Amino acid sequence: MKKFVVGLSTFVLMVGGTTIHADEESEQEQSFVNPESEVYELSRMIEDAEYDLTEVYGEKALLQDEFSDKRLLEAQALIEEGKHEEAEEILEDYENHLEEVDYNIEQAKENNEDVSDVEELVAEKSEKRSSNLESMLEREDLPEEAKEGVSNALANQEEAMENFKVAQEKAEEARENAEQGQENREEARENAEQGQENREEARENAEQGQENREEARENAEQGQENREEARENGEQDQESVEQREEVSEEGANRNEDSNETQAENGQSGSQGEENREQGNDNRP
Repeated sequence: MKKFVVGLSTFVLMVGGTTIHADEESEQEQSFVNPESEVYELSRMIEDAEYDLTEVYGEKALLQDEFSDKRLLEAQALIEEGKHEEAEEILEDYENHLEEVDYNIEQAKENNEDVSDVEELVAEKSEKRSSNLESMLEREDLPEEAKEGVSNALANQEEAMENFKVAQEKAEEARENAEQGQENREEARENAEQGQENREEARENAEQGQENREEARENAEQGQENREEARENGEQDQESVEQREEVSEEGANRNEDSNETQAENGQSGSQGEENREQGNDNRP
C-alpha cells in the first residue's frame, strides 16, 4: 500500500509539480506542487496517507521534515505570485510540520530508536530553511502582512533549532550518563564477582581451617593414645622389673638356704667324723 502511495505521489509531481533548486548554493533539485495547481489537494492527501502508513518514528520525522521543505517552497512561490494571504496559511502548515518533526524524534527516543542520523539531517536542513526565510524577509517587495508571517515562521524555526540543540545536548548528556551507568554496572558486576571470589576463598579457607582443626584434634587424640600406651608400657616395664627383682630375690634366698643347708650338712658330716674317730678311740 505504501509503495502505491509513493508511486502516486511521484505521478502527481510529474503532472502538476514544479522543480527548482533547493537553495542557491546547492545543485540539488526539489519538486513541489504549486498550491494553485488542481492536483495540490490530492498531493496533500497523499502526504497524509504516506505519513499514516509509516510506522517507524524516525522515518515519520524525516517525512515531516520533507513536508516542511515543500511548504516553504510553496510559500515562496505564492509570494512570488503576490498571493500573500495564501502564503501565510502555508507558512502556518510549515510550522506545524516542524512541531511534528520534534514530536516524532521524541517518540523515537522513547522507543529506543537510534535517530542520531535523523537529527543531524534535520539540523542541517533547518539551517538552510532559516537562511531561505531570512532571504524572503529581505525582499523589498514583500508586504508587511507577509513579512509578519515569514518573521513568525523564522522565529519558530530558530526556536525549533534552539530546542533541537538543547535536545541534542540532553541526548548527549543522557548518552554519557548511560555510558557512565554502564561503566558503573560493569564495575559493580566486577566487584560482585570479586566479592564472590573472596567469599569462595574465605569459604575454602574456613574449610581448610576446619580440616586443620580436625587434623590437630586427631593428632591430639593420637598423642593422648600414644601417651596412654607409653604409660601402660612403662607400667608393664615396671612390673617386669619388679618381677625380675622378685625372681632374683627368690633365687638369692634359695641360694642362701642351700648354702645354709650345705653348711649344716657339712657340720653334721664333721661331727659324724669326730664321733667316728672318738668311737674308734674308745675301742679296746
